[in-house]
Amino acid sequence: MIDDDELDARLTRTRREIDPSDGLVTGVAAASVRRRGRARRRRLAWGGGIAALALLLGGVTAPAAADAIRQFLAQTGQTCSGGECGEGSEVIDLNAPDVDEYAASLYPDYVPVPPGTTRDAIIQQVSSEADLNRAPGLTTESGFVMQYEIAGYCGWVGDWLAAEKKHDTQRRDAATQVIVASTAWPNLNAGDAGKINALVAGAAQSGDAEGIRFAAQLWACPASRGFTTSYGDWLGEQGYEG
Repeated sequence: MIDDDELDARLTRTRREIDPSDGLVTGVAAASVRRRGRARRRRLAWGGGIAALALLLGGVTAPAAADAIRQFLAQTGQTCSGGECGEGSEVIDLNAPDVDEYAASLYPDYVPVPPGTTRDAIIQQVSSEADLNRAPGLTTESGFVMQYEIAGYCGWVGDWLAAEKKHDTQRRDAATQVIVASTAWPNLNAGDAGKINALVAGAAQSGDAEGIRFAAQLWACPASRGFTTSYGDWLGEQGYEG
């Protein structure tokens, strides 16, 4: 948590535009390079946002002094002005001592906890996968939230497939409701992903298991680990052209 000295320091800040040579921007770019090659799911949720920040350069700004007051040291007070990293999404310091605590505070209430797990377990899972406190660099608030959206989505996709296998219609219908509702989750549906997720939602409603397996592979969900078939062609079969 922020102590009195840090609070006083933040109150003295004034709004400024960041120059491309600014340490924040170069730090973001360096973080992007360091983290390439990690798990596909992690690249979707973290690397994409970091790369977008590096491309925005002067589009990253610091809020006015009153807006810069935050509860956690992990919050830099810098925000994105748009693009893939999300309008107004705050830049987060992954090296801050309270970054785990900050990440836990971001679990979105609109993401229902899937059967077989708990909210705390998902928070721990996301913290472990992101290597918080160990992976140097920066990310954004929306990057954290997207990790929770993916974890929740994958849980419900996996439950849909398990219910389908057991011919449990009631359980499958419950999972379908969440998969359909997930088309409104802001980070999971950024850009073209929204169109793809809408097609998957339709597959859930119609009982198209191949479409749900495609989604499991797309987001590298745990449910896809035992797959021996690629379902990448499913998307094109739905008429999706990107």
